Amino acid sequence: MSDSPIKVQVSELWEYPSDSYVVMECNILTAGHTPTARITEAHFECARCKNVIIISQDDPKNRFIEPTYCYCSEKKGVFRLLMKESKFVRYEELKVYDTDKRHTLKVELTGDLVRTVREGDHVTLTGTLKCYPIRNGKNGAVFGYHIEAKTIEKKPLKT
Repeated sequence: MSDSPIKVQVSELWEYPSDSYVVMECNILTAGHTPTARITEAHFECARCKNVIIISQDDPKNRFIEPTYCYCSEKKGVFRLLMKESKFVRYEELKVYDTDKRHTLKVELTGDLVRTVREGDHVTLTGTLKCYPIRNGKNGAVFGYHIEAKTIEKKPLKT
């Protein structure tokens, strides 16, 4: 990741590789009305031996990853999620557009960025461009984009 972000527009994202560090001026179309929590580290307890298994939740497809086997047995295990021991981060999804509402983009906010902007705000945001699979079919794999925001700053509305 380079030190200076690449200035992008929503309609041009396909030109840049996943994990590009980007900056964009955009408008907030929708903001999450209820911030949620995203699990970042899940702690599971084996029902047989009470062994605790810790799994980092950093799947690129945002799937919840659970253990299948424990060290105590070669059979498929039964596990209980330990909510108190697991780690979470505040999370909010935005939908943004730059000049045209036909081209929108999902932006993910975490931590202190949550609840800092609302619908209609004009912002400058920096973050990491992420590419993820939407579907895989007979016409090939289709991918979408979102941005994991690192900073977001409100700007005065342009008139």
